[in-house]
Amino acid sequence: MVLGHIVECFGPYVARDSDSDIINHIIKEDLEGLREWTKPGDVHVVDRGYRDAKEAYALLGIEAPHPAFIPKGVS
Repeated sequence: MVLGHIVECFGPYVARDSDSDIINHIIKEDLEGLREWTKPGDVHVVDRGYRDAKEAYALLGIEAPHPAFIPKGVS
């Protein structure tokens, strides 16, 4: 099991594309064989920019939680 490693980078994408638009495109087109190297039950920790892609992640059986914000000044 791989923990905390970058396993793939996609792009380039133009700056006007949202995070959700990009991941929806990657999942829909199965770029780089994403469906082959992920499996149901995998977890992709994402920021809130991906909140509109939860349905696409769910279709693959992938959990995509985004951590709650930590109050300013708390580490």
